[in-house]
Amino acid sequence: MEKNGNVFTWFEVSAQSVIKRDNKKKEIDAIKASNKEKGITKRILYPSYEIVCIDYDPQGDMEDPEKRLIAETSLLATPGALECGYSQCIDWKADGILDEGIYKRIGFYTRTRLRLAGSCIEISDGKAFKMRKFYQCIESSEKSTLSFILGGFFCYQSANYWLKSRHEQIKHLIHAGLIKKASLQFYPDEDKRKTPDYLIETQEGKWHVFESKGGEHTSRWQRIEEAVAQLDSVTQIVRKSGTPEKIITFVCTHTSIDADKDITIDVVDPVPERARPLIINPDICVLLSKLTLISLFDTLSIIKTSRIQKLTGMDDWVFVYAPEYDNINFGISGMCLGFKRKLKLRLGVYLLIKEIVDLNLAKDKIGVSIAEVKEKLTASRSSQVKIRRVIGALTPFMRRKISHENYGDYFNALSEYLALPKLTKKILEEETRLVNDLPEIIKKHRSPWGGLTRKAPLPGNDDPWALAHINKQKKLRMKPKNR
Repeated sequence: MEKNGNVFTWFEVSAQSVIKRDNKKKEIDAIKASNKEKGITKRILYPSYEIVCIDYDPQGDMEDPEKRLIAETSLLATPGALECGYSQCIDWKADGILDEGIYKRIGFYTRTRLRLAGSCIEISDGKAFKMRKFYQCIESSEKSTLSFILGGFFCYQSANYWLKSRHEQIKHLIHAGLIKKASLQFYPDEDKRKTPDYLIETQEGKWHVFESKGGEHTSRWQRIEEAVAQLDSVTQIVRKSGTPEKIITFVCTHTSIDADKDITIDVVDPVPERARPLIINPDICVLLSKLTLISLFDTLSIIKTSRIQKLTGMDDWVFVYAPEYDNINFGISGMCLGFKRKLKLRLGVYLLIKEIVDLNLAKDKIGVSIAEVKEKLTASRSSQVKIRRVIGALTPFMRRKISHENYGDYFNALSEYLALPKLTKKILEEETRLVNDLPEIIKKHRSPWGGLTRKAPLPGNDDPWALAHINKQKKLRMKPKNR
């Protein structure tokens, strides 16, 4: 009997095979050099990266990762699809946060990307996400965009399966764009380096890195080799000014996207050789993730056909019903939404100063002035009263000097000055409380970014989430009270 769902194939890298392949590549390089001297233009290819990959063999108490994803509902109604990484791919700038007009246009663009991806996907008879037949007619540059979006989603699914097999659970899944904003290192343009697509912190406080690729099935090994090379960009995490923490695993995923075929996923676990640290402020990562979550809610809410909803038994959550997006309910905590104004202002100011400092240091100009901050604020915010308040609050801090040497310390201090760690702690603690109160059937619909996603029940049908809450309350009332 044929099994259903999208197929995940898991590999690890054989160190012995890598050595053999590297030696073969050296031989080919020598032949190429000789041919060049002789004027011979014959093309000689390196051996495929496939030859170094062997079936993944879990060690110790680890389990085999899941090998199939069953498409229970449409792509956009699948938890995480709306939120994960390249689905949104927002390179947050201070202007995009502080300028309401830009903020709204970012949201509009984001939801357009999501709808673009969703329109290319159907569910096959085998309950797998499948590319529609018309995908073959799409122009190649558009296919690249779609492979980014869909590759990010299936990379997220791979991470779920990978960590579950290791008895771990995602706590934070941070996209590359947010990692860069949270970096506490200054890199001149000539020293810029690639940041992994996803940095994952588990509930146990361990770190994992995932690199996502996508495209045609036939080119998957070339793309996977590219991903392996990029994983060398970081092998340790440093929180603020703490000690380096080792990254436990480095995983590459390739999502094969071909017209009229089920999507398949190849996952490879290589071992980078170099130790290169990435110094970040985790609070910035978390808060930018929450801002992205709020942005998605906002942009779905302003669609003419959408409407805001409250669901029975979920008074602490706010939902938007978006019929244009596969009839989904997308919800976030009212608490998170309540922090929107404070979140945008403080994060916007943090990034504004960071952008000025980075620009100045690139020109060997030390420090940042109140005039520079005021100029950028004036371009983003119309209220002169609010601008004066912000400048007044920042003035004591702006007297501090900054250079290449104290870059990390400066932005750690700025984060503290803006009370970002306190804001992060408050949001996460309240979010944990709200999630713990949810019935298990609802928790399954929550993503690591904090959103709840599902296909809305048909009119006239009972809402399973409401029933779950009723049943949970009944069980709580039936519990004997401590005397």
